Amino acid sequence: MFSPPAGSVEVVCFEVSLETSARTAFESLVAARLEPSCALVDAKVFAPSAERWKVSDLDPLFQHFALAPLQRKVVLLLAADAMDPSVHDRLLKLVEEPDSPSTIVFASSQAAALPATLRSRLTFTHQVRSPLPSSAPISVDKLGLPPTLLHRTDLHDTLALLLDYPDSPSLAPIFSQLDTPALAVVRLVSFGDALASHHGLNAAAAKRFRPRWLAFTLAVSEEFLLKYPPMVAASLLPAHTATLSAFRRNVALLPHLTNWFVAVSESLKE
Repeated sequence: MFSPPAGSVEVVCFEVSLETSARTAFESLVAARLEPSCALVDAKVFAPSAERWKVSDLDPLFQHFALAPLQRKVVLLLAADAMDPSVHDRLLKLVEEPDSPSTIVFASSQAAALPATLRSRLTFTHQVRSPLPSSAPISVDKLGLPPTLLHRTDLHDTLALLLDYPDSPSLAPIFSQLDTPALAVVRLVSFGDALASHHGLNAAAAKRFRPRWLAFTLAVSEEFLLKYPPMVAASLLPAHTATLSAFRRNVALLPHLTNWFVAVSESLKE
């Protein structure tokens, strides 16, 4: 799964949508580094204290590296795409000149979200995907969700969490309540927060999960759209394009998702 360390410093990017998946992949990487030539591994996970990293959030990381080094330090930095330039600048010295043999892993939705100065030092990039259980088609059908979701590999991480959530049957009915779009969005947000809490995400991690969850709900509504008459679907294209653009830019997600549900609701009434 993972290549061996290229040298004393290894800089990795996990392209991953969920922090839970990043942690699982990190455990596999740590296990791969536990070799006879590298028997002592000091592994630790770091995350921002809020939705985005602050420079002060890096203090525990630097303190960790300042301790007496073991044979190799292996660290995971979650939400690396939620870092400002000032955070990147401080990290650069650590990436260039760590105090011990190191594997530094950045977990980001995509490697392109990292600045060029950090990308140029990547040893390798690994796409992390959560495989769905063999029972997924049956489970999705029972939940009343579009079966076409199974073909969207970009949604598998979130779908895997959903399939392991006891209250998941309450999701599909929300999509039938689009006659009250604002209320539907509120209920979807609450559902996503409960889903995150069920899987052990703290408040800050749950907030970072929310955009991913809203993107999932948009994808679900897109798949439901395939059931609508062609003329209805065509009339929704402008609203859909605007919403999708906002999601890609990660700005004002809630208002745009609400506007999308308003457009769907109005089209269905015509």
